[in-house]
Amino acid sequence: NAFHAPSPGTGIGSDAPSMLVLLPHSLNAPGAADLPALEIGGTEMPSVRMDDSFVHGSGDERPIVLLLGCSTALPDIPFLSFVREFRFNGAAVTVGTLATIRGRQTVEFVKEFLAQLKDVAQQGLTFDEAILRVKRRMLAKGDPFVLSLVAYGDTGWRVRM
Repeated sequence: NAFHAPSPGTGIGSDAPSMLVLLPHSLNAPGAADLPALEIGGTEMPSVRMDDSFVHGSGDERPIVLLLGCSTALPDIPFLSFVREFRFNGAAVTVGTLATIRGRQTVEFVKEFLAQLKDVAQQGLTFDEAILRVKRRMLAKGDPFVLSLVAYGDTGWRVRM
């Protein structure tokens, strides 16, 4: 239940995932000048077509969204940001990127982040602490990619598992 990659044509449905790990490619929507779109699993989804069915199921749970694609937080038109769309449509927190990222960096971040979420949950610490720990560890290893990650939303809540 913790991880879910929605099919762009179907949305989340009745699932209530606590986290969405999305590895999209950001691009301009075909046939629309400067309209941002995400390509997930071979399907392009313009920001204007997104609704809450792509973010959460029918329950009250609001997931964390890891939107780990190239420049997902920097659209040409600021109010059409996918970070904004995920937040507007019910994500508790959305983590977006400010730069081009590589697959190996994304995998390393997700592994470190999940380990830190578990660790901070056991210690009764906050989501912010998990992100900060991952950034410190990856920077210490010489990977500045984490400087391009920004969390949007109320990140001061205590993590529970």
